[in-house]
Amino acid sequence: MIIVESTSIVINTEEVTRGTLIWAKHSTWDEGRTGIVKEATEKTITVLFLPSLQNVQNHFMIPVSELADGAWQVRYSPDGLQNVIAFGIDDDGSGE
Repeated sequence: MIIVESTSIVINTEEVTRGTLIWAKHSTWDEGRTGIVKEATEKTITVLFLPSLQNVQNHFMIPVSELADGAWQVRYSPDGLQNVIAFGIDDDGSGE
């Protein structure tokens, strides 16, 4: 066939939108960072955060491929902290 039906893993851009509050920790980091989602596409979440030097803004990106591989622990709230959703984190706070 010239075309095939394929499924792929994508970020839910209806749930993770601009302004979503987020905490994320990459497996190579000592501690997580909190921030606000600047942009969410099907392939990447871009997060703005304030580093220790408070007069600058910085960002990090969370690729969907690394989320799927388990490289990230994430907590996010699409509704101003009324509900917090965890991804890649067990009930005891450790990684899956």
